[in-house]
Amino acid sequence: MIVCMPAVGMSDNADGEELGILTPSSSLLGRRRPGRMTSLCVNVDYFKLNESNGDFDLEAFYEIGESLGQGTTGVVQRGRRLSDGLVVAVKFMRSDDPELVDVSRKEYELLKSIQHPHIIKALDFHGIRNGTALILEYFESKTLAQVMRGVRGKLLPAGTVRKLFLQLVQAVNHLHEQNIMYRDLKPDNILVSLDCKELKLVDFNTSRRTLEGEALTMTGDLRYMPPEVRRMEAYPSERSDIWSLGVCLYFMLSGRLPIECLGVLSEPVVASSQEPWSRCPQCCIEMLNGVLKLDPDARPTAAALLGSEWLQSS
Repeated sequence: MIVCMPAVGMSDNADGEELGILTPSSSLLGRRRPGRMTSLCVNVDYFKLNESNGDFDLEAFYEIGESLGQGTTGVVQRGRRLSDGLVVAVKFMRSDDPELVDVSRKEYELLKSIQHPHIIKALDFHGIRNGTALILEYFESKTLAQVMRGVRGKLLPAGTVRKLFLQLVQAVNHLHEQNIMYRDLKPDNILVSLDCKELKLVDFNTSRRTLEGEALTMTGDLRYMPPEVRRMEAYPSERSDIWSLGVCLYFMLSGRLPIECLGVLSEPVVASSQEPWSRCPQCCIEMLNGVLKLDPDARPTAAALLGSEWLQSS
């Protein structure tokens, strides 16, 4: 049975519904205007010069198949490149809002600048009359949120969590080495292969390079946002991504979110004597408490996490 790649940027909200937490959309994406999808496109170089003048037929280059999911501003569909038969995922952004079009274009340009085995590849980008089409590699997978929902009542083996989390930290560390903040790290944006051995990070429309000179504003899912950003005491930073990594790890190990999402948190967050943490080695508990430090300066870097005892263990 073939399970298709889920929608990039699509929200499963598996844990949010259980906690009764509302997760507001980005104000930018919330301004989207629905439009009829048209199979018209231009190549990326032409698009940069003529953003409002797409008049080439996308279906002359790609066979567009079934929908893989619904995103915030459009749909992701399975596709096949006619020139060589390559199966791809096509992320359609349905809007003629120039600001949203620019967000989609910047996502493509950022992804094209990144080459990492645990980050989804961008293959091509096309301007269409009512939006854009971002061509991505096809990865047969489920989101991490879907994986966790599938083991409801059980927990992923700690060894499986360690291997997947190592890949996630490797991806985030690569981004930070390139001066890129991800800014919206959550299980909906993490794809996991069907055998739970491989992981890829997707949906980069809120990611930004830190060298661009702008003070980055709050964005993303409040449940995975660090307290200093949510309280507007600090701008997002690389340590914000580290906090989000910690929330994802907490979720992978326990099947729930830390109580910080409800506004109350004390340190240490995790005690090894409590369930389900008694199954985790002490070095894992120490690392988890470290990434969930309330003081952002006390959190380790992604590079330091890669050298941690738990992630180095076999």
